[in-house]
Amino acid sequence: MAGFELRTALLYCVSTLGVAGSVLCIYTMSHLSFKKHSIFRLLLTTMCYADLCFNVLNFSAVYFETNSSVCVTANSSSSLLPLHFLRFVKGLMQSISLFCDLSTALLALERYLSVCKPIFWHTVSRMTKLRMCYVSLTLAALASGMRFTCSFTNDVLYVYRNNSPVYNRMLKNRFYYSSTFEVLNLITGIVIPCILIAVIFFLTISVILGIKRRAQMHQFSLQWSSVSAKLLFFVIGRKLSTLTTNTLHERKLKEARNRAMLIVVTLVGFLLDQFSYIFSATCYLVEINDFRFPEDRLLPITFGNVYRLTVVMVVKIVCAVMESLAHTINFYAYVLFNATFRERFKEKIACNDRRHDSV
Repeated sequence: MAGFELRTALLYCVSTLGVAGSVLCIYTMSHLSFKKHSIFRLLLTTMCYADLCFNVLNFSAVYFETNSSVCVTANSSSSLLPLHFLRFVKGLMQSISLFCDLSTALLALERYLSVCKPIFWHTVSRMTKLRMCYVSLTLAALASGMRFTCSFTNDVLYVYRNNSPVYNRMLKNRFYYSSTFEVLNLITGIVIPCILIAVIFFLTISVILGIKRRAQMHQFSLQWSSVSAKLLFFVIGRKLSTLTTNTLHERKLKEARNRAMLIVVTLVGFLLDQFSYIFSATCYLVEINDFRFPEDRLLPITFGNVYRLTVVMVVKIVCAVMESLAHTINFYAYVLFNATFRERFKEKIACNDRRHDSV
């Protein structure tokens, strides 16, 4: 039970940080300077709202799970109502999480087009970009419903009776043990995350290489400007020009490095989310195929069952923490590695302080 207490404490802390970060990110994106970056603003704000909903639901689900009234199982159907509610909340969380992942993929695609295909991307009008973005987000919202219908039924909740793990009676239906349901779980929990990982890896590597090429071209242009300065100006002017050039080069190099770090950190958060789904889906397939329950729904106490159940429980705890971290990391990554976002955040806080002082 110590593992569940540690899981509960970690999820409370991470969910609280996620709620605070999402609210602050939405507040920062309301700055007027972000209006000219309409696609970036729309996608990042949508992701923040999705993260906010996920963290609020996650906090509520953890509180509901740790409530003593949920952990008691009896034979009456009314006692299963909390478990039905938890299944609904968890299914909604999975759906929101997939929508957030698809929004992250759209943001990575927008970044790829602006860095690697700038001629094509800048020839597209602003209204066309917005229409494409709205259509893509609508399709992402519809696609996320598939994970809701699957996770609403396949998330096995363990309750205890006489210190023995018990399956919920909702899994008594034969459909949950059928090959059709296993294929559906395989698609939503393993195939889709693997496709998203491949797409994000391609877009991220392409953007990082594009940023590197831009930095090299900028360095090359600065070297030529330094050579021309030596030929055209006097000694004092040449020294001042060289000093200014070196300062500009260092600043551009730092911006490129921070931009690459921001992309890498967001990639890590995205991978945490996808691997948590892959591991969770694998655990569920193990539960369905390896754990065979008798009619009284009590798990036979054997060494193999206890060992596998322990491994499954540990993996589920790790997956829950990974998933929560993935929906918390965005705001803090942008504050650390995006100077423009950080300055706008400071301006919004300072503006709020001035309003408070004037009142």
